[in-house]
Amino acid sequence: IGPVIATALVAAVDDARHFRSGRDLAAWIGLVPRQYTTGGKPKLGGIGRRANHYLRRQMVHGARAVASHQRHRAGGRGDWIRALE
Repeated sequence: IGPVIATALVAAVDDARHFRSGRDLAAWIGLVPRQYTTGGKPKLGGIGRRANHYLRRQMVHGARAVASHQRHRAGGRGDWIRALE
């Protein structure tokens, strides 16, 4: 995360203590589906319309840029990104 995304995240999130975990924050941004548990069984919902579309777009574009840059490098992150793909 660079300075643009970091400042946008700080500006958008009033108080990080409102989220129980990082996954809840990611669901609020719209990066992962919301998770509901009923009877001990986790159920995944959809990515909500109320998600922060600006933050989501910035994070996805940043990750794509890093992936395309690191994909051609040997070792470390390059190997990890190729394994993910």
